[in-house]
Amino acid sequence: MIAFGIWVENEARYQSVLRPSLALHAEPDSALLESVTEGCVFEAYEEIIDAAATMADLEALVLVRDDVEIRDPELCRKLRIALADPNVAVVGAAGARHVESLRCWEGEVAAPGEDAHLLDPGLVALSPGAVRGLRLDRGLGSGPHGAEAELCWLARYAGGRVVVADLDVVRTMPRVEDGHFLRADVLWRARWSFA
Repeated sequence: MIAFGIWVENEARYQSVLRPSLALHAEPDSALLESVTEGCVFEAYEEIIDAAATMADLEALVLVRDDVEIRDPELCRKLRIALADPNVAVVGAAGARHVESLRCWEGEVAAPGEDAHLLDPGLVALSPGAVRGLRLDRGLGSGPHGAEAELCWLARYAGGRVVVADLDVVRTMPRVEDGHFLRADVLWRARWSFA
């Protein structure tokens, strides 16, 4: 079973953008794990990952932002294929190599099937092993940025692969480098020695 974990940062956006696309492209037995924690993606994903870790039949946990529109009718099949490699811990729709900040768009683009250092935070899927073995440090973030980057780096540190798959998903919100982003970027770079 593939579960979808959603941080519902904005209920109206969730209902108009992500929820309809989940209705079309999630599987009938897919669990929806929603978190409405106030303003902190680390707290939301911690709650979601803890819940998913108890699911005996879990094949993948897809962490997806509420501003993502899933357009891919083959999403679940493609995720199963990518996660069939037991070394793959995290899969995403877009990613980059040689990045030293949360600005993954500044790195070298990783094509589908290639390993990445960092994935776009819109949608990342975790293997069952990653769900049970990776834990976020809430001290690293108190806002909406950085959790997916932390999961990518934790997975790689533990010897897992982070890969890009050919998934048709679109983020509807523009990228914002606000104070929360800058703080998360500084904390993440300091933790992984890029500062």
